[in-house]
Amino acid sequence: GLVTFTTTHFSEYIIVKDTNALASKGLKFEPVASGSENYQVLGGTCTDSVVYIPSSYNGHKVTRIANAGFQNRKDITKVIIADGIECIDRVAFYGCENLTEVVIPDSVQYMMCSSFTSVPGEVVDGVRYIGAWAVQAQTNVSEITLRDGTIGIAMDFLESNVKTLTIADSVKYICNGAFRYARGLETLTIGAGVEIIGVLPEDIGNQYMFENCNKLKTINFNAVNCKDGKITNSLSISNKNTNSVTLNIGAEVQRIPAYMCYASNGNLGIHEIKFAEGSVCKEIGRYAFWSNGTIESLILPEGLTTIGDSAFDWCKLTSISFPSTLTTVGARAFVNRNPNMTLHMSEDNQVYSCNDNIIYNKNKTELVYVATQGKTDVTIPDTVTTIRQN
Repeated sequence: GLVTFTTTHFSEYIIVKDTNALASKGLKFEPVASGSENYQVLGGTCTDSVVYIPSSYNGHKVTRIANAGFQNRKDITKVIIADGIECIDRVAFYGCENLTEVVIPDSVQYMMCSSFTSVPGEVVDGVRYIGAWAVQAQTNVSEITLRDGTIGIAMDFLESNVKTLTIADSVKYICNGAFRYARGLETLTIGAGVEIIGVLPEDIGNQYMFENCNKLKTINFNAVNCKDGKITNSLSISNKNTNSVTLNIGAEVQRIPAYMCYASNGNLGIHEIKFAEGSVCKEIGRYAFWSNGTIESLILPEGLTTIGDSAFDWCKLTSISFPSTLTTVGARAFVNRNPNMTLHMSEDNQVYSCNDNIIYNKNKTELVYVATQGKTDVTIPDTVTTIRQN
């Protein structure tokens, strides 16, 4: 029979405008975590084959379908999820083999691992979709391009030997751990529309995005205005990967989000960063490339104005070239592990100047940054009246 999965603006469904009144009877609600004002929903004693999941309960927001909330409910044939639900947790509908229609609102930003395992879905060009969410890549393909209209990529989406993955510009959400078992992945292209990469609700444990990606070589990052990430949700590279990984920043990317390639837990990070010709990037967020120990030289594009705190802290850079447009350098932005790093500031910069690997403000009254870890003597000009903190 026909299997239908849809993702829609929930307001289009007139019959479910009053989600409290139409919520299926017998559902169980509980706080998502101790002390939380937000609630999650479980199947409870509900026996409905068509399940209406509300986004409010007794004055509380319902933001999550709980871990294993409806697991192995073979009597469920249709699920309608109210606008306001943000997360479909692990194995929420695992084993619901007769579930043939799911209405997923645009408010859903997180789809955890195995949320819809055993649910048929729709397979197109090597990808199983639940509505507009890509939930599982097939194992018999080497190259995948997500179809236009895809909104999200679920956790553990790519566990196969796919070598090349292209993410459509329509995709907004890439769940934490989406590629953590993609052992064959070599090239990843991230589309222009991606807003959230890897960020999870506070109480859900984290999985590193490329934890077991041992063959990754290239990341093409085209997300125009991606939101800031967190330490454990970054695009850090597995320490098992011995390849030289290149990060290509697309011309239309406006900012590099905070923690984007934060290399924690001994991960190696990015080896080379290339900005496309005509780059419009204006900001590099805090901790964006923290501890990426294998980046050597860095040429920052004209138009860049801001480098956040610790953006390149504990990298081993040999040289950095700064543009004329740079106006803000955060604390510890370039604390370096390479004693021979050299700094190059554009002579046209109206805010900063550079002399003998020391960055000053333009008239040399403030000392901003010293890249002289390998030297035993540093001479500070008489004009300097202020030494910046950190």
